[in-house]
Amino acid sequence: WVDPYTGNVSVSVSAAGTMMPQETPSYVGPVTFTTGTHDKANLLVKGRFLSVKFNSTAGDRYKLPGFDVGYELAGVE
Repeated sequence: WVDPYTGNVSVSVSAAGTMMPQETPSYVGPVTFTTGTHDKANLLVKGRFLSVKFNSTAGDRYKLPGFDVGYELAGVE
């Protein structure tokens, strides 16, 4: 969750997945997450290594004390 210092804050969320740590991530999104309006940002990525970016271009001040990731195990055996 995003904790705004004042009012509602909109944050862009992007995510990427790679199979190897040295690969350059290719991000999907961004999707907009607005405090007080949204409770999650849905992004679908595949890979062993996950990268998530949070960005606010409006100059809003916020803190990100934590976030949850939902995942499903899939792949080749």
